[in-house]
Amino acid sequence: MNPETRRRTPLELYRSIWISLEIFRQATAEEITTVTPGASYRAIRAALRRLETHGYVTKQGNRKAVYLKAVKSLYLHGDCERCGASLSATTCDFTNQ
Repeated sequence: MNPETRRRTPLELYRSIWISLEIFRQATAEEITTVTPGASYRAIRAALRRLETHGYVTKQGNRKAVYLKAVKSLYLHGDCERCGASLSATTCDFTNQ
């Protein structure tokens, strides 16, 4: 199977987005989609929402949202460092915010 067309795991997608934001410093979902082969715009948006929920990225603007890294780290772990849940979880139960 061609590696560009195979389906990515959620963790691979999160890490691809993380690397893209490290390189671009700030990017829209469309820009990230163009540099992430095998990922749809819809999948990128969903992953960005999960990373935003867990506090790893921040969103600026509404209509043409620009995403920035909120955590200064080169490596993205599979679990949230604040709540301990998987990054795929839709909520972050970190109570000391």
